[in-house]
Order: sequence, then structure tokens, then C-alpha cells
Amino acid sequence: MIWSLRSLRWSYCAFIAYASAVAIYHPGLDGHTGLAIRVLAAVEVFAALIFATGLFDLVACATLLLLFLIVGLIAIAHGEAPLRFLYYAATAVLVTQAERSYCRPAGRRSP
Repeated sequence: MIWSLRSLRWSYCAFIAYASAVAIYHPGLDGHTGLAIRVLAAVEVFAALIFATGLFDLVACATLLLLFLIVGLIAIAHGEAPLRFLYYAATAVLVTQAERSYCRPAGRRSP
């Protein structure tokens, strides 16, 4: 793997894991919505850690995309713009696709 792509993957995963850990321990989350956010954030931390390893990256990426969709819908329901979740999702797809593109044997790269 290219070092710049690896750095992007690891910094992205560190940020996602940190932001999710902050959500888990946020004192203002209570009730059913708070529990749902905490569960989603815990799954997100786990998926980010798996994504950081590069193993099962398609499964981890798909899990992150699903989580970002769910949390984006929750954000919309609370009157927030979900743009940050679109950015997070796009970054996960970019990292996954770039690695697959650059790590193929030389004769199999697509234009």
C-alpha cells in the first residue's frame, strides 16, 4: 500500500473512532435516542478499527456507510444538515477504491 494512502486511512479511522468515542461518553445523550446513538457510536468505533487494519475493508466500509446513513437521517430528524456524514462516507469509499485501484497487479489497472 502507498504510504500516503495508508496515512489517510489511519488518520481517517483515528478521527472516526475519536468522534464516536466522544459521542459514547457525551453527557447530554439520554433516553432512547441517546441509547441508540451510543450503540451506533460503539459499532462505528469497531468498524473504524477494522477499517484501519485494511482487512475486511469492504465489509468495514459498507458498515461505516450504513452507520453514516442512519446517523445522517437522525441528524435530519433533529434539524441538522448531514453534510459531514456525506463527507465521512465519501472518504471511506475513496480510501477503499484507491487501495483497490493501486494495489492491483500492473496489468489489471483500469483507466
